[in-house]
Amino acid sequence: MRTGEAVWLRLGGLGLDDAKSHGALCNCIERLGIGGAEVPPGIVVLDWSAVSDCSAEGLAFFAVLAKHLVDAGVQVFAAEPAVSGIAELLAQSGFRSGCAGVEWVPCDVCGGGAAHCGARGALFSTSLNESVDDFCDDLSATLKRLAVPRSVRCAIMGTAHEVLHNVLSHAEASHGAAAALIFPRRRPKVLQVGIADDGVGIAGTILRHPRHAWLGWFSDAQVTEAVLRDHRSVRGADTGEEQGGGGLARLVKRLLGETRSSVILRSGSAFVTLRSQDPDRFHLRRLTYGTGTQFRLELPLC
Repeated sequence: MRTGEAVWLRLGGLGLDDAKSHGALCNCIERLGIGGAEVPPGIVVLDWSAVSDCSAEGLAFFAVLAKHLVDAGVQVFAAEPAVSGIAELLAQSGFRSGCAGVEWVPCDVCGGGAAHCGARGALFSTSLNESVDDFCDDLSATLKRLAVPRSVRCAIMGTAHEVLHNVLSHAEASHGAAAALIFPRRRPKVLQVGIADDGVGIAGTILRHPRHAWLGWFSDAQVTEAVLRDHRSVRGADTGEEQGGGGLARLVKRLLGETRSSVILRSGSAFVTLRSQDPDRFHLRRLTYGTGTQFRLELPLC
């Protein structure tokens, strides 16, 4: 709700699974005009008090949102989570201390946690990205500690590296974040790797190039499907590297073929789910909202 120069955002859920509250949050960001022509509000309150659980990409998305608002000149207050386990995730990931400029408001805590961090979180921009290396090193060490087979470790790390590289090099993002969570109470326990940014998205990246301008007639969902299904990309003239998602598509297909995993991607207004049980089947939805990109890799641990 917007009242004058203040906005209160109740974060009922940040993960991609919570389409209702996540959609409301993205729509609210767009209405605020952050990064656009409109004048942003003077104060935004990010209310974590009602959040009862959290996913890896949801945690990363919070960090991106907070930094985005602070850099836009907004005074940001964050109400601490009421669930002690969520508060611990914020501290363990480093996002609480890393979100400079955010003022935290204490909240009475209760309950325990259902997850713990599998790596130090990365909060970065294209000009300040040292934390990305630390995140990747920690994630690799965690996979070894969990005795994940080498081929699976390589598939996971290759996919994570490619997504992070795309954020840094092609997404035109002001901010990006990565998090890894382990859910030990699930049967089997689960590893989640989540990455989020505030960039132009897969469709926005590929439509910048004249070769694919004709795809501008199609929706974000259709363009994203073409990129992932057909490995469509643009090869950079200077570096020879693929831009637009073709490299990611190949790595995700390899990941799904070699592991019992799932991938969820929301880029722009496209929402795509892929599972190892049927890696060639795209569960595709066309949304009415979209801010940047969020990615979740989920792996059951035997």
